[in-house]
Amino acid sequence: MMHRLVYSLAALVIGLSTFATAGIVAEDITLYHAFNGATAANFARGSDANAFQGRMAFAPGKRGLGVDVGENTSQTGFAARLPGHVTNEGGTVAFWVNPGWLAKTSDWVCLTRVGSEGGSGMQLLVRPDGTRGLFMTSSKQNGVWRWEYLETGPIAWNADAFNHVALRWGNGRKELVVNGVVGATTTALLNQSWGTDGYLALGQAKQAQTPMNAPGTYDELVVLKRPASDVEVAALLAGEHDPLLDSLRTVEAPPRHLRIQRLSFCDPSRIIFEDERATGTLTLASDFPAETEITITLTLRDYYLEALQTSSHTVRVGGGTTAELPFSWQPTKRGIFKTVVTWAKDTDNHAETHDGIVFGVVSRTMHDSGPKPESFFGNHFELRDMAFARKIGSKWVRLHDFANWQTCWCWVEAEEGRFRWGDDRVKPFVENGFTVLGSLHRTPSWASDTGRRQAVPRDWEQFRTYVYRTVRHYKPWIRHWEIWNEPHYGGFWGGSPEEYATLLSTAHDAAKKANPTAVILGMGGVSLFHWDWIDRVLAKTSFAPMDVFAIHGYVTGVRPVSEQDLAHQLKALDARMKSAGTSRPVWNTECGVRGEPFKADIQDASLPPLHLRDAVPNYCAGANALVRIAVSQRQAGIRRWMYYWTKRPPVDRALSHGSLMHPDGSPMPTALAYATCAFLLEDTDAVGTGIVADGASVALFRRPDTSTVAVLWAEKPTAVSVAEEAGQFTIIDIMSNVRASAGRKVTAEPEPVFLEFSHPVDATAFHATRP
Repeated sequence: MMHRLVYSLAALVIGLSTFATAGIVAEDITLYHAFNGATAANFARGSDANAFQGRMAFAPGKRGLGVDVGENTSQTGFAARLPGHVTNEGGTVAFWVNPGWLAKTSDWVCLTRVGSEGGSGMQLLVRPDGTRGLFMTSSKQNGVWRWEYLETGPIAWNADAFNHVALRWGNGRKELVVNGVVGATTTALLNQSWGTDGYLALGQAKQAQTPMNAPGTYDELVVLKRPASDVEVAALLAGEHDPLLDSLRTVEAPPRHLRIQRLSFCDPSRIIFEDERATGTLTLASDFPAETEITITLTLRDYYLEALQTSSHTVRVGGGTTAELPFSWQPTKRGIFKTVVTWAKDTDNHAETHDGIVFGVVSRTMHDSGPKPESFFGNHFELRDMAFARKIGSKWVRLHDFANWQTCWCWVEAEEGRFRWGDDRVKPFVENGFTVLGSLHRTPSWASDTGRRQAVPRDWEQFRTYVYRTVRHYKPWIRHWEIWNEPHYGGFWGGSPEEYATLLSTAHDAAKKANPTAVILGMGGVSLFHWDWIDRVLAKTSFAPMDVFAIHGYVTGVRPVSEQDLAHQLKALDARMKSAGTSRPVWNTECGVRGEPFKADIQDASLPPLHLRDAVPNYCAGANALVRIAVSQRQAGIRRWMYYWTKRPPVDRALSHGSLMHPDGSPMPTALAYATCAFLLEDTDAVGTGIVADGASVALFRRPDTSTVAVLWAEKPTAVSVAEEAGQFTIIDIMSNVRASAGRKVTAEPEPVFLEFSHPVDATAFHATRP
């Protein structure tokens, strides 16, 4: 039963407050964590609102046990990803804290962060002595995201006691409320991509890799999807919310008697070709005390969860007995599929469904096409996943933090003057048809004054020697070299922009001496939202010591404003090149989207219980975003695109992450969307875009034979007609399957569709159809 909180003073306060609502109900709650010694949240709205575990410790809290935060990273607070469920439109983060920072002497400590993983959004810093706080909110100024700093007045923290903190935002303003008193107000906007990559942390932060933890004990975290009113904040402070939260604590999970103990599949990559059968075995176990005969149904379901094939099996399980369930499917189309196990018990209407094997089906075309150094499609993956990457159409591999750092300085020359090489970790990529992008970065401890990997080299000649010998040694396999990684970020480069300019010039000269045909990627994957840093580098070097300008263009949202932002920044970069009288291709050497799993019942102690998740994860959003971002970046002029990344994520991040793999190595829906882009857009040129209607866009690509691929999508379903003079066309869905056409009409939706024409077509061929 849902409890509703009613307050006697509600009418008076609602009339006075900007944040006016009628009272908290269970539907308002995105996340509730009572902690009490547990890492998993008590309640998480949606499977993507998952909490994950750091190195958590517990101490007596406001109710039961709270999470105890120390001064450094060895004892962290609580963090959660809330993509899609915490948005700019409005929300509240409320919690109790017993401050342990009041005796600290450092300038500021971070009480909480809300926003993107990159740090945008808002943070609350406090002075350890309690004299004031610093409310930081990111805002956009001249196309660049910057922090707005708003100091609060004195905050009356109760020492050795629990204090209630609420951050709330909505209707264009954001407020900090401590123990019922408003301490700060701001109207600055949050990062607009934040709504799909939300991040929440209590008591922990880093600044240039230095911990800024706010030690203390945190408890009773409540996240609402709208701003709480003054009365509701007062009710949270008074404990009037306890009956509602108790109801969330006591939601019981339906029994699940069966479990899939083991899985086997015919192909280790979990991806097969369209002319192959999908075969394997599920090993089923149960908690029945005695061996019991039951009937199991196996169903093959596609991306749209349509049932394609079924088989029935009568097995005996329980009492320590397991059952082997073989399956053999012949998919008749491409895409992502899963084998679903269903057991229905007649006696008490009990039914269970378990997701078994997830696998993909692709065309052989991309796999068999061989090396393509001119390809747009790159990736980050390990040797063991080469077959997976090749089957989805990846033609490039960026080493960076994969392949055991075989080209990084701290590995190649861990001891001064003693070089080691990882040929056995590099050659297989080339032998399997991939073009390798090597990374020259990370200072060994002996080569700097600080001993840190992001440190400026003490002696540029030592760095020059490393670059020369590394490029010369790997010359048979690696021609393309990226100089450092994200040097605008202190976590990777501790020097100034001018020192990076020296690093880049030194590396360029040494690499060209070792291999005159080497292609040097400068700027190391800089963010185009850091123009001050970029301009200082260019003021010293211009574009001379680079053959390619490398960026990291993460566009995590599914909203076109984010894609347009990157296109705008690329135009600004192009203007700088023209001003310098030169031109350089732009490569995006890291980019990714966050997606939800196709395998819906992944379980772990760090994840929300199954019965508190969405019945069907929103896995389509990530696949849609991947296509839109790949298409938009091609149209914006990006020449190479290295997806980050393809490897098994930790299970505590299984419900929302950026990898193209599930934790068990099976493909995510995003992997098959990537394969569709590679299959249809390889060997094409971007030839233009068009706005079909408000929120509906088309992007056009031309093949060497002059045939055209049009990619069409819309924010909401929009009827689009294709002009007669455009000729016949074939509609292909996001999983690379031909879709039935309805004459010359196509419905543009958030899921992009691909239209193939046998001849040139431009954007004028597409028109919104009047209702």
